[in-house]
Amino acid sequence: MYTIKTDLHVHSIYTNHAYSTIEENARYAASIGMECIAITDHFGPLFVTDVEEAIFNFANRVILPQDIHGVRVLRGVEIDIVDHKGNLAYSGVRHTRFADMDVQKKVLDACEFVIASVHG
Repeated sequence: MYTIKTDLHVHSIYTNHAYSTIEENARYAASIGMECIAITDHFGPLFVTDVEEAIFNFANRVILPQDIHGVRVLRGVEIDIVDHKGNLAYSGVRHTRFADMDVQKKVLDACEFVIASVHG
């Protein structure tokens, strides 16, 4: 029998179809013997209605402890592939108040783990 020690696709309450906080996810993961989870909330036009809020949400995750309840918590994102060329969501989009800030780069730079996927 296999023992799963890592889950690399976990959403928090930031994603509108999930119901647990990052802390609750880590606590549950610890209770079932997991060693690592990646919090990979959505970042794409289907799920993000306020891009600037999303930037803050993902960039601010750098303050999370690396371990919560003894579980390694990776800062991640599930970013949308938005066309047939493989471009990712918000490519080339600039922040409305900080014109030198590339939205996609800011989010990806704050992450340790990235899932690129198609939603439609």
